Amino acid sequence: MAGNAVGVRRTGDRSRWNTSRPLRRAARLAGMDGNPLRRGIDRAERAFWLLLAVAFLIAVPLLVPMAGGATRASNMRLVVAERSWREVSAVVLTAAPARMNGFSASETAWVYGRWRTPAGVRKTGLVPAAPGTPVGASVKIWVNQRGAVTGQGPVTANIVTFRVILVEVMTALGLLLTGFGLGWLVRWAMDRRRLACWAIEWACFGPRWSARHLPGRRVSQPLSDASYLTDSPCLTIASRGWLGSLHEVWHEP
Repeated sequence: MAGNAVGVRRTGDRSRWNTSRPLRRAARLAGMDGNPLRRGIDRAERAFWLLLAVAFLIAVPLLVPMAGGATRASNMRLVVAERSWREVSAVVLTAAPARMNGFSASETAWVYGRWRTPAGVRKTGLVPAAPGTPVGASVKIWVNQRGAVTGQGPVTANIVTFRVILVEVMTALGLLLTGFGLGWLVRWAMDRRRLACWAIEWACFGPRWSARHLPGRRVSQPLSDASYLTDSPCLTIASRGWLGSLHEVWHEP
């Protein structure tokens, strides 16, 4: 070897170290790593996040299929009810405008037309037609069992499948957003409590380094001298509660 470098031989089973590394990281994220600097409120917050994660993992397999099944059942009832619909031809009696103006413009114009019901009865009324359809043209319309124009085709199996998937995805996203919302509220409440505790601790021990609240006291006060507690805001907070005394601590002259 060049220079004064000393060769070091690595010993030990490094595979076990690499295997336990994800476990230690998971324990640290869960707040169960035994860190002495971690406060009880921090462990409580981590426990709440774990509870939310477990609740999400349990609720998704239960609620998502339930929502999808309810959507499929309701749409299948529509499919059964719309089986009697029939597609018939209608004769246009008034010409459709060439262009549809306005903010609610669509590709369909409603004009007067004449058609026959599945029972053979002749009817006259509004029928959907493409813009620019002339008088006398024939258009396809959907009518129900009584011969009334439905305005759209019946629900198909593909439409039912799309609606079921959409409802299941929205249900999962709703559960996820609900969990994050609850977690954010708990985090906000915990942060307020942390700030309040920090204010109390600073009101108790800040005068050791600052003579703002203790006139005539030297800044370099020894840490073993605890006599300042008798004339500091810490005694007021300890005797009257931390919520009611924070305003007095921050607004002392």
